[in-house]
Amino acid sequence: MSAETSFLPKNRDLRSAPVTADHRDRFAGSVARRPLDPAFATAFLHSKMHIARTHPADRIEARPEALFDFAKRLGSVPASHIHQPVPGGVGYGSFYAPDYKTAFATGTDIIWSALAPAVAGGNVSNYLYATATNRSSSGVEALISYDGNSQLSFQVYDWARAAADRWQVNTPYAELNRYLAAQTYQGQTYPVLPIWNSTTRTAPGAWRNSVYLFDTAANVWALVYQFDYQTPDAAQRAGWVGSWAPIVETFQTIYSGTNPLGALGTQLRGADADGAWCDWAYLNAEMSTLRTDNVGFQQNVLDPNYDWIVTS
Repeated sequence: MSAETSFLPKNRDLRSAPVTADHRDRFAGSVARRPLDPAFATAFLHSKMHIARTHPADRIEARPEALFDFAKRLGSVPASHIHQPVPGGVGYGSFYAPDYKTAFATGTDIIWSALAPAVAGGNVSNYLYATATNRSSSGVEALISYDGNSQLSFQVYDWARAAADRWQVNTPYAELNRYLAAQTYQGQTYPVLPIWNSTTRTAPGAWRNSVYLFDTAANVWALVYQFDYQTPDAAQRAGWVGSWAPIVETFQTIYSGTNPLGALGTQLRGADADGAWCDWAYLNAEMSTLRTDNVGFQQNVLDPNYDWIVTS
């Protein structure tokens, strides 16, 4: 980290920072400027099906219906890609408890700081990323991703859009300096990218997905992506999409020597049927369960379940 790196105070409550900036022009069109590898796009969905099919918290007898529903969401991914085995899965991370996954009516938000080393390090030779949903079934994934030991990218995948149009942001590390920060936690300093991922109802059957990054120079949240769409209100709480809180998603059978990855300060809130927001709450063991698929990642730090850091 350079001398110009902005440090987040240890107990900085990013929830209280204002939303006063609109930086969508900086991020719009980044997929066109920097096209995604088609193999990565396929692997992204392929992996989700693998995770759904193997998730230990789901009742086995309920999986076929859940998988059928999820397969419909995948769009044009070939069946051969959906059903073939996948190495890896979840390196480490948290999934929402079923009751908590649906515990909102007109809005749901998540704020978390993704550990964001410039490169993944170690023996990473394939894709690796840290991603999260905010519980909504037509929300977004705002993620940091690596391809081998190339520098990270910040990406947005919007489940509300048509399958061919879901990748909306693909911004390289070199363009993220304004939003990257450093956070000291238990005596160690980590590079982080604070992310706010929001889904709110604007009218019955009308919803808005928004993604904000924290502008460390101005100390405000900056809007970097937004999309309005139609979906039945009940559909936002149905299905497999929206089941995962921050996770490290993997594509190798074993990892070693990687830089620290994880999530700090994960907090959520929901809005009730009248549009009133509840207080923010740190993700805890009643709201979520932890999963690891034993591909080499080991937990170094854990405050269940809102702070966790893993290395290999």
